[in-house]
Amino acid sequence: MADTAVKVSVKKIETDSSLNKINIMGTVVNQARREEGNAIVVDDGSSVIDVLIFDNTVNNAQVGDLVQVIGNVGTIEGKKVIAGQIVKRLDNRRWLELRRMFPPGMYHRKAAGLLKKQNRMILEALPRQFLD
Repeated sequence: MADTAVKVSVKKIETDSSLNKINIMGTVVNQARREEGNAIVVDDGSSVIDVLIFDNTVNNAQVGDLVQVIGNVGTIEGKKVIAGQIVKRLDNRRWLELRRMFPPGMYHRKAAGLLKKQNRMILEALPRQFLD
């Protein structure tokens, strides 16, 4: 079964060695040719990272474009990079605003908080004899 791409910030990629398949969103700030293939540099507001692309996908993304990148994290010359499997140009910049409003993990934290509140309400509603 394929790994699920985790929505993370570039800063998290730099500091968390357990990440493998990731999903980031950011602005293309540079394009380059490398020995390993074409590359774009993506800035998500937390940091920048090189995204290696091994086909013509890079031609679709220009400097200034908002992109969503799904790929595997690797290291080249001691620097974290992403081997891009999907690089999708996004026409609506509101996607980036939405990602910033609801950062990765926020849904899980909210759900956990709601469950705690519901459990507390259930316990408070039960007659005392059931709790002893």
